[in-house]
Amino acid sequence: MIKTFDNNNFFQTLRKEVLTNNSELIEKRVTNIRKNLKFKIYTKNYDANDDLLTLIIVISDMNTNFIEKSLSCATKQSLILPEIIFINHGCNQKITNIINRYFKNYPLATLIKLERNIYPILDDEKNSLINLWNLGLFISKGNYVYQLSPDDSISKKYTFFITNHFKSNNKCTSVMPRVLSIDENNKVNKVKSKNYKLDFNDYFTNFELIEKIFSIAKPENIAWISVGSLRFNPEMKKKMEQNFPKQTLTLEEMILGDDGKVRYIKPLRLSLYSHIIDALKKALNVSSLSPLQQPKKNLPLFYFCMERPDIWRKTLGETPNGIPHLDYLFARSITKRFDMFPDLPEQKSYLYEVLEENRR
Repeated sequence: MIKTFDNNNFFQTLRKEVLTNNSELIEKRVTNIRKNLKFKIYTKNYDANDDLLTLIIVISDMNTNFIEKSLSCATKQSLILPEIIFINHGCNQKITNIINRYFKNYPLATLIKLERNIYPILDDEKNSLINLWNLGLFISKGNYVYQLSPDDSISKKYTFFITNHFKSNNKCTSVMPRVLSIDENNKVNKVKSKNYKLDFNDYFTNFELIEKIFSIAKPENIAWISVGSLRFNPEMKKKMEQNFPKQTLTLEEMILGDDGKVRYIKPLRLSLYSHIIDALKKALNVSSLSPLQQPKKNLPLFYFCMERPDIWRKTLGETPNGIPHLDYLFARSITKRFDMFPDLPEQKSYLYEVLEENRR
């Protein structure tokens, strides 16, 4: 028997950890799902167990051969069957038929179907991809959860090895599978596969590099430091991969922003920035890098390039009220730290500009 729910009554499908959690963040995520997604959930009758691993697969319009291979591997696990949450992200009829077929024939299956694809929206509350991941997580029954891309394949014993690893290592909280690049002829590309082996810690926690920079360029001589992440035009991504096949910059998951440029997804950027900010605090021996604090001789002003206020708040603790306010903070920092002008800038003139900007 298949039960049907939608965004008005999906609370009945939430796992107990969500229903009994008093976290404001969880409550906000559930509200975002209900308000910003229009969907239906079709779930079969099956129970959770200690070995159950959930695969969440968000499927959009793409190469059908990739989708067929990914879903085939997921549904043909040889030792332990996973729960599979198929998420139809507003797919065309051909791909919808593929998803429906796998859902119909697989016993431990739940299907989430959106009316249309509203990806990408960069606003954290309305980003359909983030909300879909959370929805899949919140209604899952597994003790372990993995988000599988619909163009990726997994080995036939994947579920067994992942669950067995957790069970034999009770302090383990997350596992990253080994990634291989396989062409249409099922041959492993050893060069690409080697590049896929990314070490998250090596990637983001090179504290020695930052310390070396400050040993050469003294902090008291630096006016300000802009923090940002890689973003570029879609054509540039193709050229990078064609001209530099061994590069790893484009291997992480990326999205097309509302400015028409490709960039890393927000959770990855937050992790990257958090590590960098920690490294900078350590190198500068300070507890805060907020640009709103009073200027200090040996502390350059830090600000984010092309990031929204929520990124500022989550990494620096607070954010300017707008560009005019940031302009004032620049002027105040330069004046106080370098004694360049006899008088401090008047904040009210900048705040007036903020009010004018908000009226436009």
